[in-house]
Amino acid sequence: MKKIFSGSTLKILAIFFMVVDHWGQVVLKNGIILNAPYSMFTDEQFSCLMYMVDICHILGRISFPIFCYLLVEGFIHTHDVKKYIFNLGIFAIISEPIYDLAGTGSLFSLNQQNVL
Repeated sequence: MKKIFSGSTLKILAIFFMVVDHWGQVVLKNGIILNAPYSMFTDEQFSCLMYMVDICHILGRISFPIFCYLLVEGFIHTHDVKKYIFNLGIFAIISEPIYDLAGTGSLFSLNQQNVL
């Protein structure tokens, strides 16, 4: 069976779609839409911005199954399961404050955690 995408190509695609989703949520929604004065946008412009946020969110949903697939592939093909899990844990600890800051505005929040 011929491979269509390599693991690296899948990672790049997943990262791209994840960045699109996060840009829509953090920049468009939390940064522009929720912080702009009401008189800054017409109803049509506001509706268009919300539509863009929804499109970014829909595109971003593509990244989770790709990352799950790559996570399982990595687990299956690793030579050291303990080291693999340790590295995932370290990445989770490093990425959590960044995720909390982008999502809630504080470095630590128990309201939501990142996927790791």
